[in-house]
Amino acid sequence: MSFLLLKLKRLSENSFFTARGRKVKKMKSRLLNTLLFIVFLAVFLYPQEALIPKRTLDVKLVLDKSCAGKDKLPLFKKIIADVSRDFEEQFALAFSVKTSEIWKNTYKKKSLASLIQLFYNNVAKGDADIVIGFVSPRDLQGKKSYGVSFYEEGYILLRCIDKISFLEKVLKHEIAHLFGAAHVSDSNSLMHHFIRGDRLDGKNKAIIKLQRERKFKVSGFPLSAEICEKVVPFYEKIAHANEALKGSLIPFLQKKALKSGLLSDHFPTGRSEEIRTAYKGLDNVYTYLAMIYIHLGKYNLAVTYYLLKDFKTAGKHLGEAEGCGIKVDEKFKQALKKALEEDK
Repeated sequence: MSFLLLKLKRLSENSFFTARGRKVKKMKSRLLNTLLFIVFLAVFLYPQEALIPKRTLDVKLVLDKSCAGKDKLPLFKKIIADVSRDFEEQFALAFSVKTSEIWKNTYKKKSLASLIQLFYNNVAKGDADIVIGFVSPRDLQGKKSYGVSFYEEGYILLRCIDKISFLEKVLKHEIAHLFGAAHVSDSNSLMHHFIRGDRLDGKNKAIIKLQRERKFKVSGFPLSAEICEKVVPFYEKIAHANEALKGSLIPFLQKKALKSGLLSDHFPTGRSEEIRTAYKGLDNVYTYLAMIYIHLGKYNLAVTYYLLKDFKTAGKHLGEAEGCGIKVDEKFKQALKKALEEDK
C-alpha cells in the first residue's frame, strides 16, 4: 500500500513539472515571437535612412550686396537649415553653414545660367563642400529661372524671391541636382522642370541614395565606376520616360548634340561645364549620362564635336580619350584626321 502511494505521489509531481515546463516553453515561444516582430518592424517598416550614419556637408553661404541688406544672413541660414532637415529625414544628409561672405557682383543684367559661371570663377570654395549663393532679381535678366547648379563643382546659385516656402523648394531642387537628381516629366515630382511637385519621385530618390557619398573635394569625377554603373539604368529610364525613346542612348546623345548646335566657341574650364555648353537647352538627364558614359569609357566628346563640325575640339577630346585608355574606332580616327586636314 505504501509503495502504491509513493508511486502516485511521484507521478503527480512529474505531471506538475511537465505542465509547468509546458507553460515556461509557451512563454519563451511568445517572447521570441514578440522580439522577432519588433525586429521586423525596425528593419522593414522604420525608415532605413535612420540606420545610415548621418553625413554632414559644410556649406559656404554667399550673398550679393542687394540680398545681404538689413542683416538678412540669419534668414538665409534658416532657409538652409530647414532644407537640411528634410534631406536628413530622407537621406541622412545634413548641410551646415560654416562660412559666409558678401559677393561684390559687378556683372549686371546677366541671366542666372550665365552668371553662375562668373560666380564659380570669382567665389572660392575654400574648405567648404558646397557653395550656395543668392543673387538679387534686379541684377538678372533673360529667362526667369529661379535656380541653377554645377554638379561636379558643387555650386548653387539662386534668385532671391520673397516667398520663402518656394525659395526653400527651389533650394531642395538644386541640392538634389548636386546628388545627381535629373528633371522628370512627372508634374508631381520636385524634379519636374518647373518644380511643380513637392516630393521626389522614386527614380530620383534611388539616384540620390546611390550618390549620397559622392565627393565634393576632388578634381576628378565625383563618383566611382561602380556607382556609375548602378546609377546609369535610372537615368536611362528617366530619359526613356521623358521622350519615349527606344534603343541605345549613345547615338541619341550624338543626334541631340548635333541638333542643339554650339552657342559659343569658348569653353570654360571644367569638363561638366563643357558638356553643359554642348548640350545647352537640352534636358539635364543627357548631361548626367554624357558625363558618366565618358567616365566609364563608353563614350567620348570627340564624337559629339565631330558631328557638330568642330573638328579642332574633336581632335583635342580624341587625344584625351586615348590618354584615358578609351578605345576609339579606327574609322572614326581616320575620318577626323581627314576632316582636320581639309579644315586647315
